[in-house]
Amino acid sequence: MSIVHKLRGSRAIRTAFLLACALTVFAGLAFGQASSSAVNGTITDQQGAVVPGTEVTLTSIETGIERRAEANAVGRYGFVSVLPGYYTIEATAEGFRTSAVEPFSLVVNQTATFDVVLEVGAVTESVTVEAIGAQVQASSSELGTAMTEQQVVDLPLNGRNFTQLLMLTPGASPVNVAQSRGGFGSTSVGTFSFPSINGQNNRSNLFLTDGVNNQGTMTGTYAVPPILDAIQEFKVQSHNDLAEFGGVTGGVVNVVTKSGSNEVHGSLWEFMRNDNLDARNTFLENKAALAQNMFGATVGGPIVRNKTFFYGAFQGFTNRGPANRNYRVPTAANKAGDPSA
Repeated sequence: MSIVHKLRGSRAIRTAFLLACALTVFAGLAFGQASSSAVNGTITDQQGAVVPGTEVTLTSIETGIERRAEANAVGRYGFVSVLPGYYTIEATAEGFRTSAVEPFSLVVNQTATFDVVLEVGAVTESVTVEAIGAQVQASSSELGTAMTEQQVVDLPLNGRNFTQLLMLTPGASPVNVAQSRGGFGSTSVGTFSFPSINGQNNRSNLFLTDGVNNQGTMTGTYAVPPILDAIQEFKVQSHNDLAEFGGVTGGVVNVVTKSGSNEVHGSLWEFMRNDNLDARNTFLENKAALAQNMFGATVGGPIVRNKTFFYGAFQGFTNRGPANRNYRVPTAANKAGDPSA
């Protein structure tokens, strides 16, 4: 409120401020498409004839939010801008039994196709079919590998940097995997990885977080590392024919963070690493001191059930560990003019 009040004295400044806010919102909407998924399919009867006008309902299992669509004249239906998560589909048409698709999972930037076959009967009767279409991506030539929340959280990561998981995707080749000293990984002790995707330069990849460009302007890597426990999933797209990825010659690392649901959930963590079990460097007299702590918390839940949700994450970091360096200094013989040593 105070910022708006101060801007009222100048119409030009206020206009510029509102324009900047609008551009920020529209930019977020444009990139937001990249972090969502889509569902489509065809509705037919048991003889293979299309059933136009069928009402199709897509329901989120976590949030209870429903979206409805109607099959067109050729029996096709579609949902776009669907958030990754677990869903079920229900198709209803007059003179046919209600057909429900078993719960299935949608990953980031996936286009899943579910063709539903309706059986003749009363609408009050229902038939549940297996979600075999979850693995079918017939509407896009996109190639990629998704890492789910279980893989992100359960697999051991040195320094808790998610980029180490990029090496689990087909087509990824290591270029430089090294100990990070307060650099890319934002930790003093840990490992990061920015691989080459399908033979392209490892600086030609694109990093997205919730559809927003997270590309570092100087390094060609991410600008802000996402909190590991806040990642719902991420996908390494090695090939994509969509226009929004037209400027990327390497891979697209598409990260989606968690969102709230109808159930309150959260976590509290602390990870410690010290020098108790470390060995002394052969070339040093004393063992290097190390005391590194990573701590944080997450919490999410409903504001209004089935409508509005919240999610927050926090992470802190403390470190005590002086860097040790070995230097070659002149010996007494060197100073006297003898370079043999």
